[in-house]
Amino acid sequence: KQLEFAAQYLLANGAIVMPCKIGDEVYRISKRYGKWVILPREVGCITYSITYQNEVVWQLFTTALDVLGVTVFLTREDAEDAIRRKERKTT
Repeated sequence: KQLEFAAQYLLANGAIVMPCKIGDEVYRISKRYGKWVILPREVGCITYSITYQNEVVWQLFTTALDVLGVTVFLTREDAEDAIRRKERKTT
């Protein structure tokens, strides 16, 4: 509870900056019919959680709950890089 209060305080005072705004376009990666695709999506809601290691994890609501840097990316180039990494792991 104290970490959540501290994070709210830091967010309200600019020490933690949100990675994007509601309405921004982000790029979600998804596997469709065995192939990775990039789906542009509009951010509808932004939430965060704090891990036990005090890391902030951003979650963006597009059409699904996506984790920034895992399934959704701020730039198309980052999404393309993530797909290349995933494809290298499977070959």
